Amino acid sequence: MITPSRGYCLVKSVTPDEEVDGVFLPDRAKETQPKGVVLAIGKPGFLVSGGEYIPEFKVGDTVYHKRFIDNKIKDGSTELFLIPFNDILAIIK
Repeated sequence: MITPSRGYCLVKSVTPDEEVDGVFLPDRAKETQPKGVVLAIGKPGFLVSGGEYIPEFKVGDTVYHKRFIDNKIKDGSTELFLIPFNDILAIIK
């Protein structure tokens, strides 16, 4: 099991469908904000002011995150990301 460090969360990438209603979409048309499912959350991060940053999302939430993430992990065929809390842009309800 992977446990994220303080201020990070582990997110499983969710890829968009290749076809929409039987119509093949070119790569450019499929570009959307990356999203994933939160698998684990590290301890709260620290703010510059000294307080703790507690994320609003929880394990199991589907979220949008920033496009360029350097902390990519391959677990078999599954693509996982270690993402700082502040790189999570929105929770999808």
